[in-house]
Order: sequence, then structure tokens, then C-alpha cells
Amino acid sequence: MTKHFGNPVVAELDEPGVSKDSRENLHDTSNAVPTGMANAKHEAYQRLVVELEEVFGAAIEPYVIMSDQRLTGRDIHNAVMEALDSCKSWRRSELSILEDFESYASGSRPVYLD
Repeated sequence: MTKHFGNPVVAELDEPGVSKDSRENLHDTSNAVPTGMANAKHEAYQRLVVELEEVFGAAIEPYVIMSDQRLTGRDIHNAVMEALDSCKSWRRSELSILEDFESYASGSRPVYLD
């Protein structure tokens, strides 16, 4: 590698591929995420933030400023927790179907055809 003022040169024009190898050795890229994947995750995150803003905004909209019918922070928290429980319950039922199928497919449970 060519030296210039005591520091290694990152790019060598005379030797193809050397500049890429020298750049790769500058920092660890083993945990790098492809740009498209990072952008997709960021975009999904931003969509979720916007959707939650809309949900929370609608939940606390002051239709009647001092009404007893307005949702409280506790109401919103309870609704979020209920929605999470509902999602988990649905996922469990779907997983149960797949596990049931797996037991038939693996031969650990006999299949009786009607």
C-alpha cells in the first residue's frame, strides 16, 4: 500500500480493487443493514407514528370540553392494552391451527379421512 505523509492511501488508481479492499478495512461492516431494508423499517415506523397520532387524536378530541364522556388517559391505556390482548389472542389461535397441522404433517397424530 502506498504511504503518503505517514498515512495509508485509501485509493490506488493503478491497482483495481485495492481501493475497495482498503475502504472495507477502515471499519467493520459485518453488521451493516442494506439501505433498502433500513428505509423500509423507518418508513413503517413513521406510518405507525402517524396512525397512532390519528387514533390518539380522535380518542381525545374535545367534542364537549368538560364532558364526562371524554376518554381519560386511563381509558386510552386500557383500550390499547385490550387491543394488544385481542391481537395476541388472534395470533395464538392462528398458531394453534399451524401447530395442529404440524402434528398431523409430522405423523405424531394420525389423520383420519372422512
